Amino acid sequence: MENLDDYNTLASDIRTDAIDHRGKNLSQANYCAQLAVEHDSFVGFTTGVVRPSAPVFERGATLAISEAYVRPNWRQQGIASALLRTLEAWADERGYETVYLSVNKNNHAAKALYEPFGFEAKRLQMVKASN
Repeated sequence: MENLDDYNTLASDIRTDAIDHRGKNLSQANYCAQLAVEHDSFVGFTTGVVRPSAPVFERGATLAISEAYVRPNWRQQGIASALLRTLEAWADERGYETVYLSVNKNNHAAKALYEPFGFEAKRLQMVKASN
């Protein structure tokens, strides 16, 4: 992701913080992590959370997909699609009505993955560094 935008540059030592972050998220009933494993090797994952919409909107709960990743050698084999379907099935059990995710504007491969699932651009996310 950092190849697409410096905004996505990883911290130099992410392992400890990432483990703590995942542990906190996994303890929440509305959070889900789906892992893809092939021949005892990790090949990809998705994460998401189901949240109620703000009461000012008529829509119901929303599945927010926060991460979707498949290792490069395993891409274009349907793994990401299977992970997304499984994540949406989990969210369906929790009564979600809409699903959203963010995609880097230059990540054409991700856009090509999501569009057949019915995703379409509805909003523009803008980012600004502090002064």
